[in-house]
Parts: sequence; C-alpha cells; structure tokens
Amino acid sequence: MHDWLEELNQIFAALPARLRQRHLTVWGAAAVLTILMSAGLGRLQIDTTMESFFFDDDPVRRLHERFKDTFGSDEGVYIVYEARDGDIFSPTSLTAVRGLQEELLAANENDDAQGPSPLHHIVDVTTIVNASYLEVREDTLVSRDFVEQIPETADRRRELRSRALAHKDYPGFYLSNDSRYGGIWIRTDLGTVPFEAEEDEATSALLESDLAAQFDDAEPPTRVPKRPVTMAEYAEFVAALAEVTGKQTYTRSLILHSVGNPVVMGFFNDVLVTEIEGLFVGALLMMMIVLGVLF
Repeated sequence: MHDWLEELNQIFAALPARLRQRHLTVWGAAAVLTILMSAGLGRLQIDTTMESFFFDDDPVRRLHERFKDTFGSDEGVYIVYEARDGDIFSPTSLTAVRGLQEELLAANENDDAQGPSPLHHIVDVTTIVNASYLEVREDTLVSRDFVEQIPETADRRRELRSRALAHKDYPGFYLSNDSRYGGIWIRTDLGTVPFEAEEDEATSALLESDLAAQFDDAEPPTRVPKRPVTMAEYAEFVAALAEVTGKQTYTRSLILHSVGNPVVMGFFNDVLVTEIEGLFVGALLMMMIVLGVLF
C-alpha cells in the first residue's frame, strides 16, 4: 500500500513539468472543454422542490406520497391582507375580498389559446366571506357562508365581528383580533396530478383499493403515479396569481401579501434563472484569476 501511494505521489510531482512542456495543448483542450460545457448551460435545470432532497425510495418521501393520496395536495398559498380603511368588515373590504375569491375560483376554468390557465391548479378558496359557519335555527342545524350579505350598518358589522372573534377557528386564520388583517387560504392540487396516460386506469384502481391499508405498516397498494411539479410551473402559477391580486379593483381596498411554498419556489425560480448565468461566468473568471495568480 505504501509503495502504491509513493508511486502515485511521484506521478503527481512530475506532472506539472510535463504539462508545462505542452502548455499550448493544455490551454487549447481546456478552452475547448469550457466552450462545449458552456453550450449546455441553456438546458440546465435547477430543482429546489421538497421532493428533490429525498431519494425516490426514501421512507419520508413515501409517507408524503401516501399522505397526498389520502388527503390531496398540501401545497397552498395563504394571502394576508390589510384593509386600507382599517376594518375588514367594512362594505368596501368585504366586497373586494368576495370579488377576489370569486375571480380566483373562476380562474381554474378559464382556458386560452395556449391551454389551461396556470390557476387551474386552484381547488378551493376560503375567506371570511365564505368560511363555513354552523348555527341553530329553531330545530335545524344550518351550515352556511359566514357572510351571506354585505353589512350596510355599523350594528351589523359589530355583530359579524363579535361572531367571528367568538368562533374557535376564525381568529388568527381569517381575521386578526383587531379585525384589521384578514386571511385568504388557496388550496391547490399541485403535486397530486396523475400522468395523463395513466390517469383513468390508475385512479380507478386507487378508488377501489382499501383506504385503511394506507395506514398499515405494510407497503400500501400501488399508488397513482404523480407528475412532479417543476420550478417553472410554480413560477407560472405565482405570476398568474399576482396578476389577479394586483388588479386595482382589489389593491385600492386591500394590501395583499402572499406566502406559501409555491410562492417561495416561484421566487427561487425567478432569481436563479435570471442570475445563474452571471454567477457561473463570475465564478469561472474568479477561478481563472486565482489560479493564474497562484501558479
């Protein structure tokens, strides 16, 4: 072992002198290799999604897939909005929130010449307006939208605010304690869309499988193959969402801030795509300068 390492050390020790004798060939080969590899930068794909950090057979990833098979996607966007007039129960604020809610729900049905809108991934939109509310009317338990009609009087607004703050699930999610801020929850199907070629057959097989088996320690039945979400899809979805929420119809009454994994992934995609080329070139130049100075 020692002799082998000694021979290897001698080879590396003699290598610089040999390379200097053919320095033009070395420079030419390095330049050609750099140009060839640079030509492929346009096809470079960067994936920073959660799934990319796990192997396909990783137990954590498998459990996550089983979760999505049972409960659907856990990808969503939460929009925190502030009422410009200081009260999310004012007619102006509620009208804007209802309009935004309805437009987002309708957006998943709108197609253009290029195909479905990126917002077709939206499954549900929940706000303080359409949040489920249970109440007793005589002998009947009624489930309804929390805001059935936009309140026109101050007494009606105070009544709505009191009911919302008294509800165990509303404060901290649909409204703040001072009713100045509200929340909009957008649920999507990102990461749960099957491959089109296998959708019908695989989905039927899943529906016929035993749901209880998904919680057993044993390996669950064959799952519906899911098409992974790309960084570009996240960016397209977030851009289409920002186009809707940025309309003056809503921004003149509300100040909106979107959070959630799709927003983060969309931001990463936009930043990496625009800056990665400059970073690569800058890093290459820095290495060349450092190597030139040292050697």
